[in-house]
Amino acid sequence: MISGQNIRQYINFLHEKRYNAPADEELLDRWNSLNDFEIIQQLQGLYNFWGIDNITAAMYERLFIQSPYLPPMPQAEPTEIASDNIGNTKTKRSSGLRNFIIGLIAIAVLILAFFLWKRAGTMSNTNTELQKRMQQVKDSISQEQAIKLQQEQEAQRQAYEKAQKIKIIKDNIGRFVTQKVTYNYDGFFGGIDDVHVTVSNNSDFKIDEVTVQLSYIKKNGELYDTQYITVSNIPARGQKTVSAPESKRGTSMNSKLGKVVLDEHDI
Repeated sequence: MISGQNIRQYINFLHEKRYNAPADEELLDRWNSLNDFEIIQQLQGLYNFWGIDNITAAMYERLFIQSPYLPPMPQAEPTEIASDNIGNTKTKRSSGLRNFIIGLIAIAVLILAFFLWKRAGTMSNTNTELQKRMQQVKDSISQEQAIKLQQEQEAQRQAYEKAQKIKIIKDNIGRFVTQKVTYNYDGFFGGIDDVHVTVSNNSDFKIDEVTVQLSYIKKNGELYDTQYITVSNIPARGQKTVSAPESKRGTSMNSKLGKVVLDEHDI
């Protein structure tokens, strides 16, 4: 390899190959002042300037190394190494290798312990989050069940109150629903005309339908005829009047409350 130790000889070698004459001392001194890195750069520039390709340059360097221009390498005198020193060296190397392996094992154990600790922490956080979500689901279900139970209880309460109201009205229908018949008796020609039936609703609820029985009575007190009048849609706390059939032979009338149909949707 061309370096600062043999650059003078190599430049002189190239100069003789190129110009058949040795290089002057000034040129050799300039090359000798370069470091190894600069020598490599300058040689490449010289090869390019002379048109020498890399293969030819490598051949020149090989010829130079094998030529008498290259100074001989100094031979180191053989030295004896005591057997004790060899044994100590081997022991030190073995001990150092063992310590190195132990250190690697310790580092691996620490890394594994850290990984397991992180994993345990992650699993713990995951379990905690899962427990929170499960508790939220339970709370949500409990709230839904509580709301549903309240709704069912409210529906049962309303149904019970409705049934009680209907029972009270039906058991005391005469207090809440009354009827009255008005008519005109013609004493000269006889008969009954201008008959009207008025039904009064004294409850707080609408009545769908009321049936009133009308009895037409003759002068001798016997029943002459019976008619049934239906009065519909009587408002709460209100009344309604409808017309009824006339009679040619009756002299008086009686009326009686019949069937009463409540509007249970309004109760």
